[in-house]
Amino acid sequence: MAKKIIFFLVPLALLSLAGCDDKVRSDPLSSASTPADITNLRAAFTALAKATNYQATIDVSFAASSAPYSYHQTYTDRYVYCDKAEAEWGYALAPEGLYRIDTTATGYLASETLRDDSGAAYLSLYPSALFTSFADFALDEFADSDLDAMMKNKKNQLVALKLVGLSISDYFNLTSVEASISQKGLVSSFFLEVSLPQEVRHLSISAFGDAKIADLDSFVRAASPFAAPTNLASVRTLFKAKNYSRSVIDYSDNATNDGTEHFLPDYFYGDYNANGAKQGAVSEGWMGINHKKYKGVDLYGTYLFSLVSSTVSLNTTGVYNASPDISAKGNVNYPSNLALWDRLEFCIQGADEEHYETSDALSLSDFVSNYQLTASLSAIKAAPTRLSLVFAELGESTQSVTFKLYYQTSGSKENYVIFPMFDFGKSNLAVVDNFIKTSLS
Repeated sequence: MAKKIIFFLVPLALLSLAGCDDKVRSDPLSSASTPADITNLRAAFTALAKATNYQATIDVSFAASSAPYSYHQTYTDRYVYCDKAEAEWGYALAPEGLYRIDTTATGYLASETLRDDSGAAYLSLYPSALFTSFADFALDEFADSDLDAMMKNKKNQLVALKLVGLSISDYFNLTSVEASISQKGLVSSFFLEVSLPQEVRHLSISAFGDAKIADLDSFVRAASPFAAPTNLASVRTLFKAKNYSRSVIDYSDNATNDGTEHFLPDYFYGDYNANGAKQGAVSEGWMGINHKKYKGVDLYGTYLFSLVSSTVSLNTTGVYNASPDISAKGNVNYPSNLALWDRLEFCIQGADEEHYETSDALSLSDFVSNYQLTASLSAIKAAPTRLSLVFAELGESTQSVTFKLYYQTSGSKENYVIFPMFDFGKSNLAVVDNFIKTSLS
């Protein structure tokens, strides 16, 4: 969307894993470790990197008056789960592959099978590109004699930040990262402590070889990845193709058309009419250019362009975004990137297969951000309540998808705004396509 749019104690050896469904097993320990092996930090990190059953407890304390709190990250051969209040996350392994564990007020939900960028399903829980674990630490930082160390390796510092639930942006405020094992042979004496100026996060290990969450065990034994309904999956495919239009409907009456926005893999163009102009809309677009020459100048990034008398006027005096991937999240906001598409398990069918609705908080907040509604809703002290999707004539040339975002202010009835999407696969503008073909080399 263009900028303008209106709106974890006991000393235990590494134990063999039991209780796993024979059909599904994550990577086993490549070699057995015993307490006698764990004589230093490097050995402790090695054991934890190989382990697939333990619990990490993260104790969070503050220099100021904020109350301390604790939470757990449980690692088993079938699932990994973090129980931090209101920030729970988890992954589990099924025959079909890994799926995300979503936590709701009524229990757990399984996501669809998770896939890498090539579309292949993740088939192993360890190691993982989806979450941080001890396997991510570089062990060459530790000497054979080290029982305590202040980490200086930047990679290890960043891994430590993520392991205790902090952001890599906290690196710039990092005071220290300390790792220690106070008693040889006892993994339970190991700790990792990350310190910031006003906050300390202390990670300890327990239930080594015997970690589990009873209700989650039961859920995972019975669960399988979510299978998205055909219509929902088809609509997601339409958006992932990155070729569609939007009718910009005035929020004041949900009726007046302010123009059309064109979303394509290489460019976006907002064509606003007189009604849109009254709202301050300016017809213009953005083009992603990946090392192509224009008038002898090599261009790389996302550039502004306009249409003047049906001719493309490309502004190369500055770069709107350093990336030429115009459809990427964080560049121009394409609905193709909505969190909704990865959280279809939250969608509930309405009256028929062409009506679905979700009240998933993450999907709602992401939708508000993508369609640049944050400021508008904040201004009237409103919050999103639910999002509906209505499909029409799927598979036909006239197919369309309409989003209806419901919102509410304190003490008032729900209101809504609509976002009609259409022209799937045929939103191209011939004059822009021709410019890209003939003027960029």
